[in-house]
Amino acid sequence: MRCASNRTPCCDFKYVSNKFSSSTRALIALFFLSLIWGYNWVVMKEALHFVGPFQFGALRTFLGAVVLLLVLLLLRKPMRPQHLARITLIGLLQTGGFTAVIVLRWWQAGQARWRY
Repeated sequence: MRCASNRTPCCDFKYVSNKFSSSTRALIALFFLSLIWGYNWVVMKEALHFVGPFQFGALRTFLGAVVLLLVLLLLRKPMRPQHLARITLIGLLQTGGFTAVIVLRWWQAGQARWRY
């Protein structure tokens, strides 16, 4: 696929990946990632004035899923996971482990409060 000028590829990811070395691409990605994560704090603090933490987390998860879906569509990757059982197990362990750590932390804090 060529742009209107017919000289350079347009929206061709292979062209971009061949133009830079892998270490240069990694540094560029790290730079943009740090910008996004750094600005996320500002957005999060401002958004919490208008919605609660649960709604903000749900909206963040939904928008992240939409962006990842669009990336899959742009890259023309298959939508069906290859190893569904492994992915499900990892997802359950990760979510369950994170929830267990949070609950244990709150439970210990609650116990400490009631001891006195």
